[in-house]
Amino acid sequence: MNLKAMEDLLEMIVEDDSLTEQFGPWINATILAIAADFELPALKLLSPTTLDVDNSSWIWPMPEDFHKKLFRCNFVDDNGQTRKVRVYDRRDDLEFRDHTRVESAVGSVATAVQGENHSLLIDPLPAALTTLNLWYYRKPKVLSKPGDVCDSIPAEFHGFRYLMPDSPEGCALRRAAGMPRQDKCRLKTDAGAAFRECHGH
Repeated sequence: MNLKAMEDLLEMIVEDDSLTEQFGPWINATILAIAADFELPALKLLSPTTLDVDNSSWIWPMPEDFHKKLFRCNFVDDNGQTRKVRVYDRRDDLEFRDHTRVESAVGSVATAVQGENHSLLIDPLPAALTTLNLWYYRKPKVLSKPGDVCDSIPAEFHGFRYLMPDSPEGCALRRAAGMPRQDKCRLKTDAGAAFRECHGH
């Protein structure tokens, strides 16, 4: 189901025509929310994205498509050997170390939110420019054109079942559709793919 088909489906449900222009942003917000809640296989990188770091800083901007969960990191040293870098789950694991310390190679990394962006924290600082290989969950494709199709959720789950999440956008849609306040959305998973099924209407 492409973006136009999903918008047409919402148009059949929502009585308030003034909300039509919000359908696209709501749909994209819902897809992003599902991607945040679940580890969708389609968004898990199979090939790494590279990031060059040096000893000028211990904080580096993550690639623009990074969404969450850096799960693997390594680099190739001057001898052509692949060296594993430890990935920490929390910023606190690196926060209180000496961020001016320079050694032969990066040994540990963690991700952190810096304002609206994500950053990579490295420790220690590498003596020379180093290209890190990063594996993580990327952001889902933004649907902007009528023919755009969601690349993160299987086609059989496209439609009303996941267009009304428990979020401000979903609540607004349910109100606009005239659904009773007590209607709830139940989360389900199937082979790593997530969809939302609405009940009580």
